[in-house]
Amino acid sequence: MESIGRQVASVVLCALVGTMVLPRDACASDMMSNPDWYIALWDSGYSDWMISPHGHEQLSGEWAAAVRYGGIAKGESMWLERNWVCPDWTSNSQFVTVTPFQSHDDPGNPVVGKDTGRGVIANGQLRITIDASMQPGRTVAGLSPASPAHTLTHWYPMIQTYTLTNTTDQVLSDVALFQFMQAHPNDDYGPNNYGVYDPTMYADASDAFGAYHHDMSFFAPLSTWQADMDDIIGFSSITEPTEWGLGQFSGHDGEPGLDSLHNLVETDLLPGGIHVGPTEIAGAMKWDFGNLAPSESIQHSVLFYTAHTEGGVTPRVPAPGAVVLAAIGGGVTAWLRRRRML
Repeated sequence: MESIGRQVASVVLCALVGTMVLPRDACASDMMSNPDWYIALWDSGYSDWMISPHGHEQLSGEWAAAVRYGGIAKGESMWLERNWVCPDWTSNSQFVTVTPFQSHDDPGNPVVGKDTGRGVIANGQLRITIDASMQPGRTVAGLSPASPAHTLTHWYPMIQTYTLTNTTDQVLSDVALFQFMQAHPNDDYGPNNYGVYDPTMYADASDAFGAYHHDMSFFAPLSTWQADMDDIIGFSSITEPTEWGLGQFSGHDGEPGLDSLHNLVETDLLPGGIHVGPTEIAGAMKWDFGNLAPSESIQHSVLFYTAHTEGGVTPRVPAPGAVVLAAIGGGVTAWLRRRRML
């Protein structure tokens, strides 16, 4: 794997020249862009790098997906991306690139920029096509299910669609998809980050994106970049997740520890939760699709958004001790329930 310096240099070069075609284990394959913000995407749809309309790295974490089905290696959920960046570690993924992710300016999409992209990966049992599309307009980011707190996002949310196809001659049972996000929206590797799961259908959501209302938002109060601004990043789904979870994803040298949320994705023990923070925050949603017959495909889309509020008005969450304990308790409850002990 290349050094972090080389990876960063490659991404910066991409931003300057508007193209990136690099080995999948080195850096992103290509860049999605619009007039306000842009994001680097790997062949698997993974990202570690997104520049906000205010010119700073607002993701500064992980945007990754995983799948789960009967007969999968080691009985774990399998990540689509093998080589994670900053922290650098190798996941359990067995997917390889079929078609490198490439983006272009689609004449049929009114967004100006490299607004449309596709990549294809496979592991011998599933072929997964990842489509990404920047969309004109804005959506609503839910910020608290206990109050009417929400805000309009920045322009051009990105819809990322996963098409899973069974390439075997056997039925794949209990197929599921996970979407994971770990974010430092204030571009600071400190703990001053919060997360919330908000499924509220807000009345002022636009017609174009209003159906995407199962929101998982991450925000940094009074951003280190602009002291009077709360930075927000998140994703949402039209379909209610079967399970979801908020938790920690800490550490910057190698794979995060056993207490990190990505392990609960792999073991299929998402803890639920409404608010978590302040911490190095992560969140994930899971959708169950049932059995997948030979050659059959299923499709699911998530919407990636970025936003901010002025004057530090984003709702704060309960005391950190309470929310961390709530997240841990949720994980224990999920473990017991899965083993029919509750």
